[in-house]
Amino acid sequence: DDVKGTYSGSILVWERDSLSTSFATVTPVKLLDPNGKANDQLTNPYLSSDGLLLAAVSQNGDGEVADSGTVLVWQRSDSSTSFDTVSPVMLSDPNGKANDYFASPSISSSGLVLAVGVMYSDVTASNAGVILAWERNNTADSFSSVAPVTLTDLNGVADDRLGGGGVAMSANGRVLAAGATYADGAQTNSGAVLVWENICADGFAPPLCI
Repeated sequence: DDVKGTYSGSILVWERDSLSTSFATVTPVKLLDPNGKANDQLTNPYLSSDGLLLAAVSQNGDGEVADSGTVLVWQRSDSSTSFDTVSPVMLSDPNGKANDYFASPSISSSGLVLAVGVMYSDVTASNAGVILAWERNNTADSFSSVAPVTLTDLNGVADDRLGGGGVAMSANGRVLAAGATYADGAQTNSGAVLVWENICADGFAPPLCI
């Protein structure tokens, strides 16, 4: 979509009143990045299980620096409220650089945990990739009010591209999994899947203590 500039991208949302209503009869709502520009590539939407929270990535959105990538989160109070009446919250990588490339996000069923892969992040090595996870105490808190936890491959090396295929999260938000496409597992560049599980002390919830 070119509304905000060539390849700026958009998210289309079809919502029907009942299962007996065909999506073909519904006019979609179009969501845009308010700060969008050419080549931002807004894409990869993810809906919470209750349909009240929608996240999407602006792969080349201007976060900490130009073209570092962002996550946009639309949250509505109830299903009768249209997403296009809500202003999205923008999330970014505090350690972001140009062309880090945000991949697909994931949201827990409670709507309290949001995670996304950043495949070209250089936190551990050039283009090794990271997973960013935001956790809030309740749905009244904005994700923008909490700092993300950065998850890495302890054995990661340059160009592993952790998180490039997105992040999988269990419904309760206690388990995260992501692929490192070019990790040296069984052989050079054979790839690996990393899993972070709940190994937290009492009183602490993942992913803050993964």
